[in-house]
Amino acid sequence: MKVKLIEERLGDYIEHLEGLKLFPQGYLWNAQHNFEKTWDIEALDFKTMFNSSFFSKSSQRLWKREHYFPKEMMMKLIDLEKETMRSIFKDLLNEEKDLNLRVNRFLHHLDQMLQVVQRSDRKASTHYHQDLAFIFIYLSFCYPANYTLYDEKNFINYLIKVEARKIPRNHDPILFRNMMKATRTIIMKNQQFLIIKEKLSKIYKLSMSGDNLWTFDFYNFVSTGQGRHKDL
Repeated sequence: MKVKLIEERLGDYIEHLEGLKLFPQGYLWNAQHNFEKTWDIEALDFKTMFNSSFFSKSSQRLWKREHYFPKEMMMKLIDLEKETMRSIFKDLLNEEKDLNLRVNRFLHHLDQMLQVVQRSDRKASTHYHQDLAFIFIYLSFCYPANYTLYDEKNFINYLIKVEARKIPRNHDPILFRNMMKATRTIIMKNQQFLIIKEKLSKIYKLSMSGDNLWTFDFYNFVSTGQGRHKDL
């Protein structure tokens, strides 16, 4: 990535933020804040904990949209085998292990569990995690200092616009994590951005632990040039 291009796009993003009359992405901060208060991998009632962790008074768009129900499917899988699902999540969230291996194992286990569900529910055609978007919600909400949310199309467009040397043809979790860490470092050094970030955080009561979400908002803005996220 070319730092100069990122800094130029950051100037456009700051101008965009300064002209906002509403901040429609605020529901992401609300969802993450609720998750941080509620998530407990060791909770005795794992299903209730999971359900409560993905709850928002303002919007359910992260986990429930037309033809998209990852939370509901995960609840079915937890009903099927609570302790197996707990172990699967522990493996995914184990930062001592390779990220690609964790993601691939998580998907493999979900595929296996889905096959069991399909024996009694033929309409259960997917677990909705194949595009990695919801997997990175788990990772980003658990480790906001290390990850952000994932949108494959917008991420690739972002890399193209900042002239990254490597453009992935398939999902590349490690490349995504590393590129977003680099992007975050750059934008969080900009004093003008930090001022508008603090201002908007106070106005819209955004959680101060949301630098990962600002990074997400930035790369989506660069990708679309419109300040909005597809389907989010």
